[in-house]
Amino acid sequence: MDISSNSGYDKVQGLLEMKLFDEAEEIIEEKLDLTPEDPKWVKLKGVLHAKRGEYEKAEELFLESLSLNSEDLTVMVNLGNIYLETGHHNRAEEYYKLAMSKDPSYETPYYNLSALYKKKRQYGLARKYMKEYDRRYLEKRINEPFSPGNRERKFPGKYLIGLVIAGAIVLILLYL
Repeated sequence: MDISSNSGYDKVQGLLEMKLFDEAEEIIEEKLDLTPEDPKWVKLKGVLHAKRGEYEKAEELFLESLSLNSEDLTVMVNLGNIYLETGHHNRAEEYYKLAMSKDPSYETPYYNLSALYKKKRQYGLARKYMKEYDRRYLEKRINEPFSPGNRERKFPGKYLIGLVIAGAIVLILLYL
């Protein structure tokens, strides 16, 4: 089985999305046998356990990954997500805010913090952080260079189909 750094990692992410946890775990374990302190593989093992609902094990792995790479924003957000799922709201807030302090342009913790405040019925704060998420998300997308690979191609087609259908309906109604 090919477990080279990028292709193995991408493959495992795909397996996790398809909920093929045993296959993903096999690759992760093989990779960790070779490089036991590789933070990205420790993190991915944490994601595996989180997706299985094994939050204590996921927390342990995310904390280990964070100790190996203290700048990994996705690990901070993943820890926040674990704490949100397990009802430890103050700890979730702490990790979301830690990620925000490390990189204020990273939009994901704003979205998740909004979800946390909504869950806590603090709607004003939920709205505030959702607006911050929207602003950062749009700023990031506005600053992306245009290229055929990153433009949305589906909307114009959907729009055109909608116009054709609306026109057909109008014509049918006129001739009835």
